[in-house]
Amino acid sequence: MEITHKTALVVIPPEEVWSSIQSIRQKYDNKIRRWMPHITLLYPFFSQSEFPQITPSFEEIGKTISPFTIVLREFGYFSQKKKRYVLWLAPEKKEPIVELQTQLSDLSSGLSLELKSNRSFSPHMTMGRFQGEDSFWAGKKECEDGWEAVTFTVDRFFMISRNDPPDDVFRVDQEILLEGK
Repeated sequence: MEITHKTALVVIPPEEVWSSIQSIRQKYDNKIRRWMPHITLLYPFFSQSEFPQITPSFEEIGKTISPFTIVLREFGYFSQKKKRYVLWLAPEKKEPIVELQTQLSDLSSGLSLELKSNRSFSPHMTMGRFQGEDSFWAGKKECEDGWEAVTFTVDRFFMISRNDPPDDVFRVDQEILLEGK
């Protein structure tokens, strides 16, 4: 199976909670045009042409996992080379989304060993990207000062894909419900 950076498996919050997220991303995230607000579960992912073949297996996992609530309250960050920083929000309770990602990753590994990653999963929603320490700390403080927690129920996850530039905006291809009891 082919693996590509043109697809991903993600959690997308409902649009009714996007406004406060997008107001920060509009100012600080240069990837806002390409990516909707999301928490990445698997990226890169299988090619879009393989979605019909793999969707039933992912739906089976969805049937075993109950919906859960995410609260995005605290900002964190990753520091990268050359004084680059990524500002993000992480779910307060990580266990449900980590369990979902683990099951999806295990299934994906069974379909293609190329997808298995040695990195530990750290669920987060990217809010901004910064170059330089001063810029980052000022931006982080501004985001934190006006932030009110966002809460939403995760009752589905999504297979998304994009085309080549200039039409390289991710779009939802498959929506998979969480139906566990």
